[in-house]
Amino acid sequence: MHLEILQPLFALVGLVFLVWLRLFVVRIPLIVHRRTDPRYFRVREGAPPPASERAPTHHLANLFEMPVLFFALVPLLLITGAVDPLQVDLAWGYVAARALHALIHLTYNRPEHRFIPYFIGCVILLVMWLRFAGFILLQG
Repeated sequence: MHLEILQPLFALVGLVFLVWLRLFVVRIPLIVHRRTDPRYFRVREGAPPPASERAPTHHLANLFEMPVLFFALVPLLLITGAVDPLQVDLAWGYVAARALHALIHLTYNRPEHRFIPYFIGCVILLVMWLRFAGFILLQG
């Protein structure tokens, strides 16, 4: 079994938790020092928090959009025996694109710059799914 496909999976899970930690490093002081309206966190009423808090919040949510397809694909690759060196390389490419996207989003946050790794990551993920579908169709 090609367990090396789990390494990029673990790396992406690590990225999710790093973004989650970043969110709380930013959010907790805002709440403790009353620099944001607590009603916003209860029911999304009141003034929204500053951009420094919204960027990691949005990025954490973003990590549960397209990456869900990656999280679903990896076990399917393992279960069906469809892991090969190219799928592993593509998985690392996807994780690298997501990491660059996160770095841009959580630092200087220029949408026109973060779109590039986002788009590249989506294309890599599409290629991974197409290769997997081809593998399954050729097996049947």
